[in-house]
Amino acid sequence: MDSNALSMLKYIMETPAQVRSNIKNAESLTAKMVSLFAARPYKSVWLVACGSSCNAAHCARYYMREYLGVEVKVITPFTFNHYEHDMDKDDFVVCISQSGCSTNTVESLGEEKLDFVSKGVVTLMVFLMLFALYAARAQGRINNEQVETEKAQMLLGIDNYEEQIRNFPAYFEANKQKLLSMERVYVIGAGANYGTALEGAVKIGET
Repeated sequence: MDSNALSMLKYIMETPAQVRSNIKNAESLTAKMVSLFAARPYKSVWLVACGSSCNAAHCARYYMREYLGVEVKVITPFTFNHYEHDMDKDDFVVCISQSGCSTNTVESLGEEKLDFVSKGVVTLMVFLMLFALYAARAQGRINNEQVETEKAQMLLGIDNYEEQIRNFPAYFEANKQKLLSMERVYVIGAGANYGTALEGAVKIGET
């Protein structure tokens, strides 16, 4: 197994503990980004990301739109750098990199400085959702009770994620022949699961 696959599996296994820790420390974890967003009445959020970071942004997009009450746009760094950069002071632009070394994302920033480095698709998705929650609270759109209710739902989601990890080896062994003999695969998703479908397509391609 190559190093990329091992790294991917490592992230998958580490995700539940990392996400639970992030939810527990959500207020301090998101404080800097919330403070920046709360500094003025922004009309939109731009998430500039590529690869799996872009897919995670698509997963979080509709949740962020609901709680922030503004349009959330997901755009790749190449498109941002060369075609769509007509933002103004009312647009909140966030450049995201999972490794901190994505050269096209660094180019979007115009400097080699990344304040936030994420760890895996689910971890990044939850971070963006937590940011939206605490930013909404800072704006008075929701209260503490609503924040805690949403965080409890996220924890239930991670319990389900962990169960899928446990059950997958048996599922794979029972369906190995079918899975390995497929000539064409379609991965379909809408809404939050559009990002899931994009990530699934990437991982099938990488495999």
